[in-house]
Amino acid sequence: MFAALTLVGMLPCSAGTLTIEVGHTIGGQPLKFEERQRLEGNGEVAVTRLDYLVTEFALLTPDGRALRADGQASFLSAGQGRTTFTVPDVPAGQYAGVAFRLGVPAAQASKDPASWPAGHPLNPAVNGLHWGWQGGYVNLALEGRTSEAAFSYHLARPENLATVRVEQAFTMDEDATLGLRFDVGRLLDGVHVQANDGSATTHSAPGDALATKLRRNVATAWSFASFRVGSGITKAVAAAQIPKGTTAYVFQVPNGFPAPELPMDNPLTAEGVALGERLFHETRLSVNERQSCASCHQPEHGFSEPRATSLGTTEQAGVRNAPALLNLAWHSRFAWDGRRERLRDAATAPISDEREMALPLAQAVARLAADAGYRAQFAKAFRVEPEGAVTGERLGLAIEQFLLTRTGAAAKFDRVLRGEAQLTEEEAQGFALFHTEFDPARGKRGADCFHCHGGFDFSDHAFHDTGLAGTDGGRLNATGREEDRGKFKTPTLRNIANTAPYFHDGRAKTLEEAVAHYDHEVMRTANLDPNLAKRRKLELTAADQKALVAFLRTLTEP
Repeated sequence: MFAALTLVGMLPCSAGTLTIEVGHTIGGQPLKFEERQRLEGNGEVAVTRLDYLVTEFALLTPDGRALRADGQASFLSAGQGRTTFTVPDVPAGQYAGVAFRLGVPAAQASKDPASWPAGHPLNPAVNGLHWGWQGGYVNLALEGRTSEAAFSYHLARPENLATVRVEQAFTMDEDATLGLRFDVGRLLDGVHVQANDGSATTHSAPGDALATKLRRNVATAWSFASFRVGSGITKAVAAAQIPKGTTAYVFQVPNGFPAPELPMDNPLTAEGVALGERLFHETRLSVNERQSCASCHQPEHGFSEPRATSLGTTEQAGVRNAPALLNLAWHSRFAWDGRRERLRDAATAPISDEREMALPLAQAVARLAADAGYRAQFAKAFRVEPEGAVTGERLGLAIEQFLLTRTGAAAKFDRVLRGEAQLTEEEAQGFALFHTEFDPARGKRGADCFHCHGGFDFSDHAFHDTGLAGTDGGRLNATGREEDRGKFKTPTLRNIANTAPYFHDGRAKTLEEAVAHYDHEVMRTANLDPNLAKRRKLELTAADQKALVAFLRTLTEP
């Protein structure tokens, strides 16, 4: 479609960086995420997800050329506040507008998703839009609720790539920001979202007329909003080098996993990881010196605990199940409600929590500092003098380093992907159910698991209300937003057979009980995830449920 030109190095004079700033609207009004708003012809709707990929961005010239930014790809998310991307080294001159693709072209879509570097927009750990080995990339995911139903529109497959052109003259002679508008109302023009019969959904199966309609609507949903000089983009801080005299820890990215974006201010060292492992098992970090991190996050149970809710150091009852601490290098928020944005903070919080280890952090530091062995180990890991080497900050950094190295990717399913093993007939049936949506309006009756449990880690690492009901506010406790009530982080399904019981409160004692919940026990809660709200029950047979459990067990390492 575009001329085979690149912006980088094309002309000797570069004006600077062009920042694209997208404003999301609905019916001409700013989109208020997860709040009910009027949508013409459909009453009130609340958008709960709007994620999409932008590729092949190009500048339109007055003489009709399209100058494409070489290799450009961007992930945007209204819910996550990711609404800008940049095009560097734009040649100075006059332009007639911009053009781009909404979605991933076949050449990029066919590339191994694990090959994208950490932080790249097409890295599945970044965008959450690569739904497993069969589904490939989703170009756009729009989900939400109405007063009567839920809707779930997933525009996927290369044939549903949408081309967008926004014509508006502007001149580039220094850094500038181009504002574009993406109207959800226009995207849904002619679409009946209030349907409660399963038709208010699409997963872009071949021949799906609704997917075709949405693809065509995309072109008219975009418009020009503004143009101003200046970008306002803050450049990233360069990654820190390991302390001189320490040994770099070589992080092994498992086959099929994308590169993680490791913390830039806490580089992994062999000394830091070893210290973190020792601290993880240190009982002196609890008030009565009886409990360590490993007491509730037991390695033999996938770094979780075979108890519904954990007991504190003095056997005081906790309120949530101990989550599995695996593959955290690919996570950006921690704990069931995501209240911690840094792993180091999540690692030290239980020490002072009166329901857990109940020891003030300052006292924990003092205990460790009184031990000459710890003083020497801290000094060696962080290359400081032994005197004063033990601090609360370094304690968290060391445990963070250790936890970042805990990966789970050696299950039977991984061997199947490498061609070293085969699924049994029952496991293959479970795999098919897992990756098939429940869409009876189009003759599909799968288990619909992959929407939340897709990809390399079998988790989107997002927060969902899965119809469990109860008094725990979930993510509401972290954000204070009523729209987050009852939402909990999607756990990884890796090593799932070793991490019973299940759900945030451990109510499901077995995998069979967990599967039964999604088959017929989902409650109609206020913030129920649209992918669950679109149906009342899956109607899986006993054999289907057994096959699904058989497949889930293939995700567990020996």
